[in-house]
Amino acid sequence: MAIQQPEAPAALAVTQPDAARWDAFTQTHPQGHLLQSSGWGALKADVGWTVQRVLVEGPDGPCAGAQLLLRSRLGLSAAY
Repeated sequence: MAIQQPEAPAALAVTQPDAARWDAFTQTHPQGHLLQSSGWGALKADVGWTVQRVLVEGPDGPCAGAQLLLRSRLGLSAAY
Protein backbone atom coordinates (compact mmCIF):
# COMPACT_ATOMS: atom_id res chain seq x y z
CA MET A 1 0.00 0.00 0.00
CA ALA A 2 1.40 3.38 -1.02
CA ILE A 3 1.42 6.27 1.40
CA GLN A 4 -0.61 9.12 0.03
CA GLN A 5 0.97 12.55 0.42
CA PRO A 6 -1.32 15.38 1.54
CA GLU A 7 -2.00 18.09 -1.02
CA ALA A 8 -0.04 21.27 -0.61
CA PRO A 9 -2.21 24.19 0.51
CA ALA A 10 -3.15 26.66 -2.20
CA ALA A 11 -0.90 29.69 -2.42
CA LEU A 12 -2.41 32.90 -1.09
CA ALA A 13 -1.37 36.46 -1.88
CA VAL A 14 -2.12 39.67 0.00
CA THR A 15 -2.74 42.60 -2.35
CA GLN A 16 -3.75 46.26 -2.12
CA PRO A 17 -6.65 46.61 -4.55
CA ASP A 18 -7.77 49.79 -6.29
CA ALA A 19 -11.25 51.14 -5.47
CA ALA A 20 -13.00 49.39 -8.39
CA ARG A 21 -11.57 45.96 -7.54
CA TRP A 22 -12.32 46.50 -3.86
CA ASP A 23 -15.95 47.44 -4.53
CA ALA A 24 -16.39 44.44 -6.84
CA PHE A 25 -15.25 42.22 -3.95
CA THR A 26 -17.40 43.84 -1.25
CA GLN A 27 -20.53 43.96 -3.43
CA THR A 28 -20.39 40.24 -4.16
CA HIS A 29 -19.24 39.00 -0.74
CA PRO A 30 -22.08 37.58 1.40
CA GLN A 31 -20.99 39.75 4.34
CA GLY A 32 -20.19 42.85 2.31
CA HIS A 33 -21.32 46.10 3.94
CA LEU A 34 -21.66 49.77 3.03
CA LEU A 35 -19.05 50.68 5.66
CA GLN A 36 -16.52 48.59 3.75
CA SER A 37 -17.13 50.38 0.43
CA SER A 38 -14.55 52.62 -1.22
CA GLY A 39 -17.10 55.45 -1.05
CA TRP A 40 -17.16 55.22 2.75
CA GLY A 41 -13.36 55.22 2.77
CA ALA A 42 -13.33 58.33 0.55
CA LEU A 43 -15.79 60.09 2.86
CA LYS A 44 -13.65 59.28 5.90
CA ALA A 45 -10.49 60.38 4.03
CA ASP A 46 -12.11 63.80 3.52
CA VAL A 47 -12.26 64.24 7.31
CA GLY A 48 -8.72 63.17 8.15
CA TRP A 49 -8.66 59.36 8.09
CA THR A 50 -6.16 57.32 6.07
CA VAL A 51 -7.60 54.38 4.13
CA GLN A 52 -5.77 51.09 3.60
CA ARG A 53 -7.35 48.08 1.88
CA VAL A 54 -6.05 44.53 1.66
CA LEU A 55 -7.36 41.49 -0.19
CA VAL A 56 -6.33 37.91 0.44
CA GLU A 57 -6.41 36.20 -2.93
CA GLY A 58 -6.27 32.51 -3.73
CA PRO A 59 -6.34 30.58 -6.99
CA ASP A 60 -10.10 31.24 -7.36
CA GLY A 61 -9.87 34.97 -6.67
CA PRO A 62 -10.35 37.06 -3.51
CA CYS A 63 -11.42 35.13 -0.41
CA ALA A 64 -11.05 37.74 2.35
CA GLY A 65 -10.39 41.42 2.76
CA ALA A 66 -10.44 44.40 5.08
CA GLN A 67 -10.67 48.15 4.75
CA LEU A 68 -8.76 49.80 7.57
CA LEU A 69 -9.40 53.41 8.52
CA LEU A 70 -6.52 54.97 10.47
CA ARG A 71 -6.18 58.28 12.24
CA SER A 72 -3.60 59.88 14.52
CA ARG A 73 -4.38 62.83 16.78
CA LEU A 74 -2.77 64.27 19.86
CA GLY A 75 -0.20 61.48 19.97
CA LEU A 76 -2.82 58.72 19.85
CA SER A 77 -3.71 56.45 16.96
CA ALA A 78 -7.04 54.84 16.17
CA ALA A 79 -7.97 52.21 13.62
CA TYR A 80 -11.23 50.63 12.62
